[in-house]
Amino acid sequence: MNSDIKEHEEHSTPRGLSSAESASLNDLLCWRPIDDEAKCGKKRLLSLLNEAGKRRTIVGFWVDKFSIEDDSDEYEHGDFNEEDEMYYWHEGWYESIESHEFSCCHAIKTITHWMPLPQLSEAI
Repeated sequence: MNSDIKEHEEHSTPRGLSSAESASLNDLLCWRPIDDEAKCGKKRLLSLLNEAGKRRTIVGFWVDKFSIEDDSDEYEHGDFNEEDEMYYWHEGWYESIESHEFSCCHAIKTITHWMPLPQLSEAI
């Protein structure tokens, strides 16, 4: 395990929080190794090592095989399903990139850890 990734572990209860609230906060703030729970299709915070061996944190999601139709013109990059004769995104991790100008997804192969995205406060 890299020293810059802190695995899920027990912490003392912060002042003012019940032990249940503390446990819930601890679950949200700890990096977890990739497992089936991470591959649910929801957006997650993901940690990866890039080509230069540097750790990056991104927002991304898992795509199951034959679950998202590939409607691009780049069909040689998708998986062909003979049953419905359609092309689909490859199974795997995708970075979710969104801005005011565009949104896109980029396939990622080196995800090592994940954590749930925090929910926004209703005050925001």
